[in-house]
Amino acid sequence: MRTTFYLLLIALLAVSCMGKQRGDSSDGSNSQVFELTFDSIVVEEKIMLFPDSSIDDAPCATLNISFTYPATFGTEEQLQKLQAVFYAKVLGEEYVDAASPHEAVQEYAAQYTDFYRGDLQDMYEDEIDEMVVINPNALYYGRDAKNKIMFANENLVSFTCFYWEYTGGAHGYAPQFNHSVNIQTFESITLEQVMNSNYQAPLTGIIKEKLVRVMEEKVKDLFDDPIDDNQLKSFFNDYDAIEANDNFMLTETGLTFTYNPYDVAAYASGLFEVEIPYSEIAHLLNREAFKKLFPDVDW
Repeated sequence: MRTTFYLLLIALLAVSCMGKQRGDSSDGSNSQVFELTFDSIVVEEKIMLFPDSSIDDAPCATLNISFTYPATFGTEEQLQKLQAVFYAKVLGEEYVDAASPHEAVQEYAAQYTDFYRGDLQDMYEDEIDEMVVINPNALYYGRDAKNKIMFANENLVSFTCFYWEYTGGAHGYAPQFNHSVNIQTFESITLEQVMNSNYQAPLTGIIKEKLVRVMEEKVKDLFDDPIDDNQLKSFFNDYDAIEANDNFMLTETGLTFTYNPYDVAAYASGLFEVEIPYSEIAHLLNREAFKKLFPDVDW
């Protein structure tokens, strides 16, 4: 038995922007203006481990999806290409060829149903009925998959994917992944594209300093006396080995980097997020490339 609630948000999300589509415009240039808007599909699903079970508290998995996707964008072909990027980034590469956002979400939900039942069957085989009595908590799974648009203009869209996965263990895992996509080329934006050469060392230094401040905020209530930076650095797995990662996005004001649980510190330390205003790294930016993404920035 599977209980599913699908909700399509009819109203377009407030996040929207004006973009450029190749073609002839009234002013004689090679571009014309179109609107980029977003819709969401929300799924709340309860998947019973035993499909024929009618017991309310029988083992089950919960699946919560909030998939925000481009609803309007340029030509139909351009819209489909941009939607495919969202399928891949939010749901997974295997859904990139889905015919529509609804089909992508339905396939994702079906895959999770198969994963939940198949994973437990493989794990316990003939003992699964006994586990219902001995350790029923091990048979409860859960997954959340959500994304949120953080910034969009005529050249790029940045969004964060929020996940939570629980597979019957001591605790779940909740990573976040950032993406910035060039909506003219449908490709992910990399640091190498927006930074000057030899940016790695100075950018990493800025990130590490900010990570220390985040750690300080996380642990300040655990100690009576002030903590010096050397002690704060010791709370990381290997402070010296930390580098700028590819889990970043560009927003209107700066770069945001995310380090998930286990990436740089123990699970109990949680997720680390640092924001770097463009003003702090102006000397590291490739201004020509950056200007193409942010034409309204006043240097």
